[in-house]
Amino acid sequence: MSHTGQQKCTYPLPDHRLLIKEFGREYFEGIIGVTRNTGKAPEEIKLKFSVSSAPYVATKPLHLSQKITWLEKGELEVRITVIPNYEIESVILSFGENVRVIEPTWLSERINERLKEAVCL
Repeated sequence: MSHTGQQKCTYPLPDHRLLIKEFGREYFEGIIGVTRNTGKAPEEIKLKFSVSSAPYVATKPLHLSQKITWLEKGELEVRITVIPNYEIESVILSFGENVRVIEPTWLSERINERLKEAVCL
């Protein structure tokens, strides 16, 4: 029991080496996380990060395909090429007000819709 009187539960994290062994390295190429949307092709996703988040994103890439461009005001433009999935949306949302989806338009609209839904909860 924890100090609050609640029972602690721990779950083992997946071993990525086992996932690679089971599915093959190719399965994880072009995606963030583990969800691979079959039938979808990789897309270039262009994001703009605020000055406060830029150094973190520059040193901790979102994906191996990441290409960065420093902008005049200290903001950071990031381009990654991935198959869109739930995990990329979650990563984008995790940066809150410090990121903006520039392209593709459909993803920008999807993120905006999810943010609006969150406000209504």
